[in-house]
Amino acid sequence: MGKYNHHPNSIIANLEYYFKELDSIQKDLSNPVCRKGCSGCCSNDFEISMTEFFYILRYMNIHFSVSTIEEFRRKAQEPFHFGPCLFIDHNDESCQIYEARPLICRKYGLLDNLTDCPLLSDVPLSEKNVNTADGTFLFVLPGTDKKFYVGGHPLIYWIEHTENGQLASEKMKRLYEAAFSEDERQFVKMLFL
Repeated sequence: MGKYNHHPNSIIANLEYYFKELDSIQKDLSNPVCRKGCSGCCSNDFEISMTEFFYILRYMNIHFSVSTIEEFRRKAQEPFHFGPCLFIDHNDESCQIYEARPLICRKYGLLDNLTDCPLLSDVPLSEKNVNTADGTFLFVLPGTDKKFYVGGHPLIYWIEHTENGQLASEKMKRLYEAAFSEDERQFVKMLFL
């Protein structure tokens, strides 16, 4: 984390703050349940924010070849691909984007107990709470104190709307760059252009 150059008040900086908070909670657990190779809860039927996807896309473009990214896209485009997550390496059941994994993957079993996992109890592993909605799904409308919700999409939706590791629309390309290079207020203004 913190590997990508970005504006200190960008939505990416905000996301990295959440990542650090959640990773710190996980690190402080005396007996963490989730570990490398345990991919029982890793499926494609969850939503992530645009912010999280931009972070994952940057990670993919740094760590994977274009042909590998295209293979992920091809898998995402398969009809009814709601099974194991695209990013699970089936050789060792590890997450290929672990460092950039979405918030839901970091929070699963840690701060909530809404799970079918037999390894987790009915009680969250930590009593701490981290509000991860601000700057990912919720943004403050410039010039007001009102928040608005920007809906997420399933991970496979985001992946299938790329080509050769790039975003398809010009607006999404501008938002992607602004997510890293502009402060959050400027990013929000661009959402409405």
